Amino acid sequence: MAEQIAKRIEISETIVRFVFSPFHVKKGKLKREAFQPAKMRNDVSVQRLRYSSESTCRRIGMAQQRHSEPVKIWMGMAGFKASLIITKTQEGEPIQIVASPMNNGGGYYSEETVVFADDPGLPAHADILYEYESIEGEPLPTIVKQYAQYVCEQSHFFADPDPTSTQWEGGLIVINE
Repeated sequence: MAEQIAKRIEISETIVRFVFSPFHVKKGKLKREAFQPAKMRNDVSVQRLRYSSESTCRRIGMAQQRHSEPVKIWMGMAGFKASLIITKTQEGEPIQIVASPMNNGGGYYSEETVVFADDPGLPAHADILYEYESIEGEPLPTIVKQYAQYVCEQSHFFADPDPTSTQWEGGLIVINE
């Protein structure tokens, strides 16, 4: 039986963000946009590696590629420890990371549902949440850009060494604190 997904993210967990070109990287370097919410959103999707694997994350990321306009090409993953954000939350900063497992239909599992790592959908899904209200036509607040830059600078980019492979060919994603 697969491991039960904890509803609370532990500070020692490794978190990964799927990285796509041209949005998240430039000349092989991670951009802060990888950690900025999309327009009219306050969340950024990530995966909890504890309940997943590098190959599973790669498969999910590859499925999100888009070859039509706007093009979105899989490049790899960015990893960081959850403590990076949890510490900021504990200090009263307006950023947090929350478990948000998703079912096969793209919706979130209810709070009462016990979710396991092998359940359908994205059971290891989580969100970075920025506490601000988006306003149509307004740019992202400077504070959100600053937090995104902070997470970007503290993250490690793991480029996919073989995008033609059916599985992750890079090493284990290990983030030391």
